[in-house]
Amino acid sequence: MASTSSSVAAKLKRIRSSNWTRREVAILQELCIENRHILEAVHRDVDTEKRKRAKWKEITDKVNSVNATGHRSVKEVTKKWYNLKTAAKRTQADRRGRSRLTGGGSPPPELDAATQVTILTGLRFPDRSRCYLC
Repeated sequence: MASTSSSVAAKLKRIRSSNWTRREVAILQELCIENRHILEAVHRDVDTEKRKRAKWKEITDKVNSVNATGHRSVKEVTKKWYNLKTAAKRTQADRRGRSRLTGGGSPPPELDAATQVTILTGLRFPDRSRCYLC
């Protein structure tokens, strides 16, 4: 019985994709910034969802055009953008938390350009007056 479960587990083992290159991430960020008004539209009607799917497919095709090692799916590309935004938000929250501590200490480390771009584009600000980074 144990050999059956191990053979099923071997068949279901996920195939790991290659790591994202800096160029792929840069292109993904650039395209998501350009098309932010479509990708992060709040409306949930059929037309909006259709435009989002089409735009994500277009972005995926462009990311795959620079990817020589493999093929990324739309699901992988959207997940990567979500992960980039989450990491940027976590980094920014950590920086804000450190700035509010008492006792002085060293300033928080500087953010790299990719994280700064993701923070500025990944967070929704209806007007720039509410943007604490601007």
